[in-house]
Amino acid sequence: MVEDQIGQVRIAVLSDTHLHRVTPEFRKTMVHRLQGVGLVLHAGDWVGSEVLDFLETYPLAGVFGNMDDAIIRSRLPYKRVVEVNGFRLGLIHGSGSRFDLEKRIRQEFKEVEVIVYGHSHRPISHWDDGILFLNPGSAMQNRGVDHNTMGFITVGQSIHAQIVRL
Repeated sequence: MVEDQIGQVRIAVLSDTHLHRVTPEFRKTMVHRLQGVGLVLHAGDWVGSEVLDFLETYPLAGVFGNMDDAIIRSRLPYKRVVEVNGFRLGLIHGSGSRFDLEKRIRQEFKEVEVIVYGHSHRPISHWDDGILFLNPGSAMQNRGVDHNTMGFITVGQSIHAQIVRL
């Protein structure tokens, strides 16, 4: 992981790319947006292992989603916890209805400060009972919203998150 001069790590957060291959648009967007990040998190539904291969050229932690095939499932876990600057970030895709998704995924983690998830394609960033929930939406398949999005988390002595339109 790469820290900046004041000890902060900037983390790019993706989910639900739903790409069978790395398109020129995706490559161009990622090369631009991933400049200077210390870590990339992907919360599943990659769909094609070519996308995983491409993102592995950056420091990467990912999980598989419900749309991922056996190849991706053999390379990635269902969920994981990543520690950054002493903070624990839970990473999971999620499944089922989006209406109680956060309640269900919260049960998957103990003692985390952040839960990153996907599945719903709806960008969300909010704190609930001391936990930051971040769903970056979809960088390439924006079902239900009018734009593609991704997230960024800055971890230093505290945690800050934002969703950006692509």
